[in-house]
Amino acid sequence: MFEPVSRAYLDGPDAFEREILGQWEAEDHLACTLEARRDAEPFVFYEGPPTANGKPGIHHVFARTLKDAVCRFWTMRGRKVLRKAGWDTHGLPVELEVEKQLGISGKPDIEKHGIGAFNEACRNSVFTYKGLWEELSQRSGYLLDYDDPYITYDKNYIESVWFLLSRFAKNDLLYRGSKVLPWCGRCGTGLSSHEVGQGYQDIDDPSVWISFPLLDAPGDAAGAALVGWTTTPWTLPSNMATCVHPDFEYAVVEAEGQKFVLLEKKAAEVFGEEGYAVVGSVRGSELEGLSYEPLFPEVEGRVVLEGERRHVVLVDDFVSDEDGTGIVHLAPYGADDFRLAQRDGVQGTLAVGEEAKTIVPICEVPVGTFFRDANKPLGDALKERGRLVKRQQYRHSYPHCWRCDTPLIYFPAPAWFLRTTSYKDRMVERNGKIRWAPPEIGSGRFGEWLENNIDWALSRDRYWGTPLPVWINEDDPEDWICVESFAELAELAGGLPEDFDPHRPGVDAITFPTPTPGKSGTMRRTHAVIDCWFDSGAMPYAQYHWPFENRELVAEQFPADFICEGLDQTRGWFYTLHAISTFLTCVDEQLWEGGTLHGRPLPRLEAGSAYKSCMVNGLLLDKDGQKMSKRLGNTVDPMEAIAEHGVDSIRWSLLTGGATHLNRRYDDRVIAEVRRRVLGTITASYDFYALYARTEGWDPQAERPARSEREPLDRWILSRTAACAEECVSAFEALEPSRALRALEGLVVDELSNWYIRRNRRRFWDGDEPASQAAAFATLDEVLEAVVRMLAPVAPFLAEGLWRRMGRGDSVHLSEFPEPAAGRGGFAASDRDEALESAMGPILRAASLGRAVRERVQIRVRQPLGELLVHIGGEAKLPASPRAYEDALREELNIKQITWIEGTPDFLQVRGKANFKTLGRRAGKQMKALAAAITELPAEELFALQAGATQTLEVEGVSFELSGEDVLVETVSVEGLEAASDGQVTIGLRTELTPALEREGLAREILNRVQTLRKDSGFEVSDRIALRASGSVALERVLEEHGAWIADEVLAPEGLQWSASLGDDARRYELPHDCELILEIEKISSQSSSGIA
Repeated sequence: MFEPVSRAYLDGPDAFEREILGQWEAEDHLACTLEARRDAEPFVFYEGPPTANGKPGIHHVFARTLKDAVCRFWTMRGRKVLRKAGWDTHGLPVELEVEKQLGISGKPDIEKHGIGAFNEACRNSVFTYKGLWEELSQRSGYLLDYDDPYITYDKNYIESVWFLLSRFAKNDLLYRGSKVLPWCGRCGTGLSSHEVGQGYQDIDDPSVWISFPLLDAPGDAAGAALVGWTTTPWTLPSNMATCVHPDFEYAVVEAEGQKFVLLEKKAAEVFGEEGYAVVGSVRGSELEGLSYEPLFPEVEGRVVLEGERRHVVLVDDFVSDEDGTGIVHLAPYGADDFRLAQRDGVQGTLAVGEEAKTIVPICEVPVGTFFRDANKPLGDALKERGRLVKRQQYRHSYPHCWRCDTPLIYFPAPAWFLRTTSYKDRMVERNGKIRWAPPEIGSGRFGEWLENNIDWALSRDRYWGTPLPVWINEDDPEDWICVESFAELAELAGGLPEDFDPHRPGVDAITFPTPTPGKSGTMRRTHAVIDCWFDSGAMPYAQYHWPFENRELVAEQFPADFICEGLDQTRGWFYTLHAISTFLTCVDEQLWEGGTLHGRPLPRLEAGSAYKSCMVNGLLLDKDGQKMSKRLGNTVDPMEAIAEHGVDSIRWSLLTGGATHLNRRYDDRVIAEVRRRVLGTITASYDFYALYARTEGWDPQAERPARSEREPLDRWILSRTAACAEECVSAFEALEPSRALRALEGLVVDELSNWYIRRNRRRFWDGDEPASQAAAFATLDEVLEAVVRMLAPVAPFLAEGLWRRMGRGDSVHLSEFPEPAAGRGGFAASDRDEALESAMGPILRAASLGRAVRERVQIRVRQPLGELLVHIGGEAKLPASPRAYEDALREELNIKQITWIEGTPDFLQVRGKANFKTLGRRAGKQMKALAAAITELPAEELFALQAGATQTLEVEGVSFELSGEDVLVETVSVEGLEAASDGQVTIGLRTELTPALEREGLAREILNRVQTLRKDSGFEVSDRIALRASGSVALERVLEEHGAWIADEVLAPEGLQWSASLGDDARRYELPHDCELILEIEKISSQSSSGIA
């Protein structure tokens, strides 16, 4: 107990934290936490599953810190928080890694290798870096139950996913169709919209305008060519039609000796302002059905759409007048294109196939050319044929495969879909009940995503994933069944192998006769697997093998009170959780009818989203604001970073970078400053407490004076601690941890260390006033205990180390978080004294301003000054008895006299200037007059603006509302004074030094050097010393006047002896005013009471 901590923590945070980690491991800390809250109300947390076949990075520490801090907070609020880990083990991320390991590439190679062998390699690969992930979680303080994780490839997990899919099927929301899908040629599969949303990159593509000469056009359009526009020239060999808006009026223009049809407002963009003349017009509806000359008549692609018509003009109102020319080139690679061709019987052919490569020769473009590589030669070919009107590069955001980074195409393919559009409105409605942090993510990015919802492209033509449990009659494709369980499959197939594995290829071999009455034929499984995002979105149910087991547990653990992941998950995990849960709890009413399933009770799950609140974190950038990447060489190894700084400092710095969804920078210098300034101040405050508690023999178990009877400074710091606790509770409940940390930092650094301890040092060693000493120890002990409790969610290792050194029991993480309003955590509502806080607030602000002025004029606090003038205005109130606080302020700033100024302070001239950067655009012509009006604003109004108020000025009949950023405030001090103001408190410091003040300042410098020498000599605070001094002659007068005071302060009972010369071991110091000091000290005895601060 009372063991010091500062040096051990600051000099070796990694070793300090590992010692705590060892204690937790020996005690099975997570199990102790769960046992302590076994019967408590749940706080439900879902862990988003990472994929363990890639190494974790420093950005994972950010997300883990957020999740852990919130969960630790709610554990300390008395809630039971299960922390079940999870692993995402299916899908393209795993397959691509295994392809690299096996030295193969693409689906043909995989099938040649063998699906069974490939999937076995995937199974063995998924936990390649499992140890690193678990080590990082453990070392970063993130409590997770890795002994019983959910694993998406697990047989029971897959069975739960099958059940969910069967529910979609039973509600007619699972269907098969051919649609144009986002398609990765490298991976050979379609992607869902939420996968596509994660892979956009800015790239340059050729933007081309091409002509389509009309055949037999009537009226003004006779002999004219339509002008179309595209950024995908590779689709032009598959051109099947063009489309115009029936209600648009198109211009017929003459340019370069030819006639063209396009929207008039787009003509200048194509031909230049002077490069064309309008010679007629034609309505879109008049162009319908006209034929035109094909671009590449020799190309015979693979037919994908049957139809009798080709190269005709269609009409539809999807055509926009914003981009292009108002005339759209149609090919089978666009969703609207496909729809219109089906509607109007137009034949569609493919020149680019499933691998995103050409499948037929086109001019000089050979078969097997990657689609983007065909763009330029196709443009050249069109130019040779006289069909290229214009060409230029176009920078745009283009979708890439979210895993292999290959540019996608949109490709017509058969697939299985979930009809999420049928309940889109319910998803939107239920989203409105989720508490998002920050709120604008829910209403903006996520809400807009839901509003534009399209059906979920569920199936993947791949290998390692949850097999889609759909068996199709090979004689009748319309006869299919979605199997809900292994038991149902066994019943249909007449049994399953003892070692049944639901993965491919074993599950593909299971067949059975159709169970449909009146039908015959063999049912074979579709070879598709499902989107791995469905796996992760199913985790609220599948992690507990629901509904086959744990029905009551899932009902208790649904929905989540809290989830947290990166911003990209608005189109990933956040969406899939929401889509599945909204269907299951709000759409699938037949599941819940009767309250049973297969003869056993089925507790109904709460209707709505799978989560009640969602905190979103942004990206972690390097110190220069660049995205981290191996290519740039700016990645940070998380374990190396933790070894250097300790994780508590990293956690604190990551959580104090503003709102969690904002990107923040990882900077070693900032983290080191956190360890020094914030956590170092906490440890120094504890060490001060521990040192004097040990030295003075203070007993924490002794009866303590009532808080209401303690001195004003004691009651004030207790009140400020209670206020900080209230702010921390409010902030954590609102999912704003940075606000909690700002409050805690302000309490520890500004109020506890820089004010309360500094102003009360003497009370801790002043045995002449035992009652005051006891109150001081009790107060500091209670405040430090509360600080440690509030620190625990964010800096769990330091908090634990301090808690145990204070003798407070097993673990701070099993204690209560301070909550004065509820009387928890050692504080009650009665500890708040807002009147006392209001009185002390301006005093602290005056002290802060005074220190800033001293720093500005480079006069140390050890140098006393003659007078401080203080004016308190604005919302701050002058204390009822300001002189009751004078001693504290006088000692803090080392001032001889304080003068309280009422009315407007005349020692500081204040002038306002307009901020043209913020006002220029708003003010316009009135800017000059507004600037003049601002210069006339009185000091009180300028200070009010600085303090956050607004001010309305009317200039030339126009009203302008000004805020603090609109006005620059310049201050000029009167001669002889150095002044400063924060808008409410204004101070003036008289900086003139008299000889007497200079001598007193030198005395304090001598005292400082003696104290430093005591510390450097390894003396205890209670050691008595013999003290001898020599040096500049000017110091003799200083010691005559102040020597006895110095000797008393440094425990030199024989006084300070002046000597003309000292030994060779004496220490030399340079002092202000060109003085030299030589000191020699010797220990003569120890005593229980100390006077050393």
